[in-house]
Parts: sequence; C-alpha cells; structure tokens
Amino acid sequence: MMPIIRCIKNYKIRQYLVPDISSGVTVAIMPIPQGIAYGVLAGLSPTYGAFAIISLMIAKALDGIPLDWVIANSNYNASDSNFSNMSSSVNATADEILAQKTDLATTLAFFVELIQANYEKFHLWVIRVGFITSYMSEPFISGFNTGAAIQVFSNQVPPFFGVDSARDIQGAFKLPRFYVRVIGSIFREINWVTTAVGAASMVFMYVVKRLNERCKAKVRILIPTELIVVIIGALVSYHLKLNEKDNVAILGTMECGLPKPKFPGFNQSSSLFRSSILIDIVSLSLSITVAKMFGQKHGYRELFAYGISNMIASCFHCFPNATSLSRSTVQDSSGGKTILVGGFTSIIVLIVILALEPLFKPLPNTVLAAIIILNLKGLLFQVKDFKYYYRIDRLEAAVWIITCGTIVLFDVDIGLYVGIGISFLINTIRTQNPSFAILGRVGDTEFYKNIKRFPTVKG
Repeated sequence: MMPIIRCIKNYKIRQYLVPDISSGVTVAIMPIPQGIAYGVLAGLSPTYGAFAIISLMIAKALDGIPLDWVIANSNYNASDSNFSNMSSSVNATADEILAQKTDLATTLAFFVELIQANYEKFHLWVIRVGFITSYMSEPFISGFNTGAAIQVFSNQVPPFFGVDSARDIQGAFKLPRFYVRVIGSIFREINWVTTAVGAASMVFMYVVKRLNERCKAKVRILIPTELIVVIIGALVSYHLKLNEKDNVAILGTMECGLPKPKFPGFNQSSSLFRSSILIDIVSLSLSITVAKMFGQKHGYRELFAYGISNMIASCFHCFPNATSLSRSTVQDSSGGKTILVGGFTSIIVLIVILALEPLFKPLPNTVLAAIIILNLKGLLFQVKDFKYYYRIDRLEAAVWIITCGTIVLFDVDIGLYVGIGISFLINTIRTQNPSFAILGRVGDTEFYKNIKRFPTVKG
C-alpha cells in the first residue's frame, strides 16, 4: 500500500489537519523566491524552479519521505545544470534555445533519478560508485562545499552589479580570468541603481533573518523574508519603471500556467549521463548526513523516494534537486503531523505562483542574485574550517585546500575528482603505515599512556 493511501485511511482530521496546514504554510513561503532564483541560475525559465518545488513536494507526500526530510532546489545543482552554453543551432531563436535547455534539464533530472532510485540495490547503478561516499570525509565535504559556493557566488556578481555576465570564459583558471573581466566591467559600466536595489535587498533579508533566529523559539511562523523582498522589489521596479528609465535588468516574460507533463527526451543522453553521475555524488556530499540519518532510520527507502521525486520532476520541466537541511529543520520544528504536509505545501506554492505570476515579471535580477548570495553565507563561512583542520591534522587540511583550490582554479567536476582522489590516497597511506604505540599503566590507576612519551609509566 502506498504511504499516502495509508496516511489518508488513518488520518485524524481534528488532530492532524490544523498542524499539517500550518506546517505547509510555513514551509511553502520559504522556497518560492529561491525556486525562481535557482531557475534563473540554471538558465531556464524562472517558473520551472518554482514548479520543481510543487512536483517534489507532491512526490514527497506520495512516496512517504519522512516529515523532516525536505527535498529542494540547491545552489550547486542549479548551477551544474546550467545549459546557457548548450544550444544545438547557432541561428535558433530565444524560445527555441530555451526549449532546448529545458529538454536537457529534464533529461538530466531523469538520469539523476535512475541512479538515485537504484542506489540501494545497484550501489549507484552499474558503475558501483557507492563506495565513493566512504571517502567523503568532513574536510573533503567542507572544502567541496566552500569551493562550489565560491563558484555559485561568482556567477551572481555580474547581475548584482548590473554588468556583463562573462559566461563565455571556460577552461583552466576560469574564475581568476572571470574576475579580471568582471571587475573591469564594474569599474567601467556599473549600474548604480541595480547595485542599490541588490544591496538594499540583502541588508533587509540579513536583518530580518537575524530577527527570525532570535524569535524562532517563541514564534512558530517566521517572517517570509525572501518572499517580502521579491514582492517589494517587483512593485518598486514596476512603479518606478526601473527597466525603462535606469536599464535595470528584470526577469521579463514568464510562462503562464502549469507546464504540460512531458516525458524527457534522450537525444543527448550520452553527454548528460556523466553530468548526472556528478550531480548524484554532489547531492550526496551536500546532504550525506541527512541521507545517512534517515537511511538508517527507515531502511534506506529515502534514497529510492528521493530518486522517484526527481523522476516526477523531470516530467514537469524541472532540473535535478537535492535535500535542504535548512528547510528540513524548519519543517521538523513547524509541527506537521503527517506526510500530507507536502501536499498542502504544493497547493500553497501553486496558488502563490499562479496568483503572483504577473508580479514577478518586473522583478530585478539583482534581487534574485541577493537571495542566492545570502543563502550561500553558511557555505562561504566554511572557509574557517581550514584553520581548524590545519590545527588537528595537516593531511586533512591538505584535502580541504586541494579540493577547494581545484574547484576555484578549474571547475567543480575537476575539484570533485581530485578531492576524492586525494582522500583515497591519504586513506591508503594511513592504512599501509598505521600509527601504533606501546601503552604503560599509570601507577595503580586504570589509565594507560604511551611509554615513549611518558617513560615513568609501567611497561
């Protein structure tokens, strides 16, 4: 019996309905602006990021993913799913290129589902890369997250200041060359109105989020910071005509209504399969703690359900998604009682998207950039971890700096391969040359210490 049917059959309306709706509202107001921002980050229509929330939450409810495990758009998955440079025809129109990007994104999401849904049975399908997670040490994950966050942050600098995006820069030392061009563009052609709007949005969100953190113990429903910023930004842009008068870049035309379900195509499946493996490994590294915790608790059904959710999303023009620890925490503390919270969240998100869709069109891109940058704060601050690892173990610090540095200087996929390779090499060296010590008893106590470091102990 499907979990959703079992839940409805045993549902106690008086006890569960109000808490589930309240939890659904709390969870729904968080991801809408982020979904739109990540849709833009992936090079797709902004609405597809929001539709991803709906399809994923429905899948969550249908497949019985635990209440406190929320699947969501992630900065890196959106960034790695970017298809801005993938168009099959030089003379294609903008609509045709967007359609090509959407087809690629949905196919990629489908492949990600295949690997994730078969994780338990096939150990990440045919290639058996499940063992790779054993080498995802804390320094590797921290260094990887920091490097990926720097990459995503860098992509948001041009729209934040209203300058050229410099997306055509590829190859080795891409990021340093990117910043040389972008900094030059900022000095020559910075849009001060765009920058002011982005800065004001970021300051407002930062202040209100700090207030939310202080009040979350007393207030169950927190202030929807990002949604407020999106609405205010769109209204100000519309009434002051920022796009026409000050050349502020805006979202512009958005697709109206729900997308028609469409099974993914497989025209470029061979080129996308490599990316799907990369995103699967990255998704696990970003949420490995959550996946392990709920896998042990529920017999690893969550990885299967996680994959199924991406398959459903792929039929609605969505890009691959990952778990969100922040939203999982919010849902865990919001008082939801059953898996129907996902259904209520989907309904609320759908109503908001359809009702406010015209309002999003004049939204400045710098507001979305501010949302993404602020949500990267926690990952960017992980740069402090290097000092900690350097103090306790220089080999672990080497894993951190090599992984992060390779991502910054080259690219995320190269950093992933190099980081896992270095972790494997260090583990092999430690296995072949294990440290050992002869212990001696300290007097008549039950304590033992190294006789080389403490010659007075009894051998």
